[in-house]
Amino acid sequence: MPAALTVMSGAIVPRVSVDELVHGAQWIVHGTVRESRCDWDSSRQVIWTHYNVEIRDSLKGGETASILISEPGGTVGEELATNPTIKAVSFTGSTGIGTSLYVKAAQSLKKVTCEMGGKNALIVLDDADLELAAEAIVQGAFGSTGQRCTATSRVLVTKSVHDKLVEMIVERAKKIVVGNGLKDGIGMGPAVDKNQYETDLKYIDIAKQDGAKLILGGRALKDGDLARGYFVEPTVFTGVTPSMRIFKEEVFGPVLAISAVDSFRAAMEAANAVEFGLTSSIYTRDANTIMRYIEGIEVGMVHINSPTVGGEAQVPFGGIKATGVGEKEMAEEGLNFFTYQKTVFYDYTGSKRDTNIY
Repeated sequence: MPAALTVMSGAIVPRVSVDELVHGAQWIVHGTVRESRCDWDSSRQVIWTHYNVEIRDSLKGGETASILISEPGGTVGEELATNPTIKAVSFTGSTGIGTSLYVKAAQSLKKVTCEMGGKNALIVLDDADLELAAEAIVQGAFGSTGQRCTATSRVLVTKSVHDKLVEMIVERAKKIVVGNGLKDGIGMGPAVDKNQYETDLKYIDIAKQDGAKLILGGRALKDGDLARGYFVEPTVFTGVTPSMRIFKEEVFGPVLAISAVDSFRAAMEAANAVEFGLTSSIYTRDANTIMRYIEGIEVGMVHINSPTVGGEAQVPFGGIKATGVGEKEMAEEGLNFFTYQKTVFYDYTGSKRDTNIY
């Protein structure tokens, strides 16, 4: 737990609760969040959210000070979702929590935007550049330990190039060095915490039980310094079918599911056969197929002959279906969420209106 008092600009202000801050003590005229962080309290199984807020104290002539707020993450979210003085909430996290927040915020007619889960598919067709596709798949599946919403978690590849592509993926994934990401030469770091580590291993077991074929990885790494962290091998499954949980459910870890398909049409059906719709990619040289893909794929962002990961600040970011609700993030759309439109009729003629027509 943080200290009960914090000092800024020579003033000392006691720690307050989020309820006190949001509802506003009388002496707070202006507040600006300078930094925030979240700490996992393993003993209580809660996330404490800390905000360092610079405030102006009207009783001391505008002197600035700092308030440190510490609350469980759920307490902060509950307050933001239900407090009538909050007019808009932007959320990034799981579909379950985002859905709950959306329902609660709707009761006071707040604007809400949610970026939630994903199960992103990369399609590889017969005419694809397999070298390029393999590089993209390994980057998308194992970069950031698979812990990003745009990670490549499914590969849908036509049968004629399936074996060759799988061989190329495994060859590259075997070269990934797992360890402390602050060290040179490390290609993949640990799971973010114990819960995610256990989730990774749980889904690996589920995939094996469901009949998927484990062809790479699948183990927790405990040798040497790795015993001090939550490390899981880059893991690849083949023979994955749409009925398997590893095909449908978000893992958020370094676990890749590969499925063989008969055709482009079958690949599209499989890609859309999940509840999520964030991002997807296709590798092909055929322009007509690319246009059909763009029109038919049920996601908010598409990539053509490039990895599923990433975004750029000047274009909207976000998904559809169970991945996203509300306005997109980033670009002009992201700014629009925090504003509202106002129509102004300014009659400068000085005369009465003679018509009822608008």
